[in-house]
Amino acid sequence: GKPKRGYLVTALITAIEHFLGWDKPKNAILIGAGNLGTALTGYQEFRFHGLNFVAAFDTNPEKIGKRIHGVPIFSLISLEEKVKNLDATLAVLTVPSSQAQETADLIVKTGINAIWNFTNTKINVPDNVAVQREDLTSGYAMLCAALQLS
Repeated sequence: GKPKRGYLVTALITAIEHFLGWDKPKNAILIGAGNLGTALTGYQEFRFHGLNFVAAFDTNPEKIGKRIHGVPIFSLISLEEKVKNLDATLAVLTVPSSQAQETADLIVKTGINAIWNFTNTKINVPDNVAVQREDLTSGYAMLCAALQLS
């Protein structure tokens, strides 16, 4: 920045987007096409940040072959085969906690090296696989603190 002139906001935003990799679109797969998975695939803001859901996978026969928000749902059994053709670099995990580790192991076998974990289970993966675990209780804690202050 410059004294009394600040920063060029557009250039700063562009630099931040580049740093975060939002200027390079990423194909993602969803594992678990239930309520949370459906909500995430329908969240339009992801597209503005370069996240594109290209496929969903589930074990429920009633969901396989259908689409959620335009995203095709495949059988989890076909994960390794399908991922080869999807150019996906990221997996979003929204399965029941009891299936989290087993499903994470399947994801790792595909070569995907980034997992966004929405389960309440800590998953163990090799060091070369990045995991972001969403702990919804932290957001709840912030809300409770705000209620206490009001």
